[in-house]
Amino acid sequence: ASASFVDDDPSSSLSRKPKSGDIVTFTLLRFRTTGNDEDGAADESTDALEPLFDTSGTLRLVLDGGNYLPGLHKLLSTMNPGET
Repeated sequence: ASASFVDDDPSSSLSRKPKSGDIVTFTLLRFRTTGNDEDGAADESTDALEPLFDTSGTLRLVLDGGNYLPGLHKLLSTMNPGET
C-alpha cells in the first residue's frame, strides 16, 4: 500500500505520519485474498469467499474511523506520505 492524507496545514502533512481522524488515501497493490490465485481468480479447489472490502485501486478512509480491518488502519498510521 502507498499512503497520503489530507490535513488542514498542507505543509505539515508532508512531514508527518497520519494521526487518528486524518483522511488517508492509499493504493492497494498486489493484495490477494485467501483462496485466490496470483491473478485474483478464485481457486477451484477451495470455496473462496468474496472479499469484504475493495482489494485493489486507490481508496480513502478516515484513520481509526471504522471500516476495513483494524490492521490496515494500524499499518497506515505507521507510514509516511508517499511511502510504499
